[in-house]
Amino acid sequence: NSGDRRNPPQCAPETRDEIHDQIKAWADSPVGKAMIFWLFGSAGAGKSAICQTIAEMFKLNGLLLGNFFFSRSAASTGRSNGDRLLPTLIHQLQEAIPETHPYIKKAI
Repeated sequence: NSGDRRNPPQCAPETRDEIHDQIKAWADSPVGKAMIFWLFGSAGAGKSAICQTIAEMFKLNGLLLGNFFFSRSAASTGRSNGDRLLPTLIHQLQEAIPETHPYIKKAI
């Protein structure tokens, strides 16, 4: 996670268990099922806290290759408009799976 996300929001223990279970079930589903889990809700509903909590849980379990959190308050870093999305995820992928480096280098 970026330094732009100091004190990121997290779910309080034993809260939002139903959505956490849905996301874990989606992640455990066989290949060929839905490849994207779309989490949506109104501003302030807790989407960022849910995603932060899940990202940390997946990282602890070796399931997270990378993550990126958009931030309206970090406009100067490119985190508000997506300018850093792809470079960040590519870097994280190469860190997690070094064997991808030649393929990524060739594609770029």
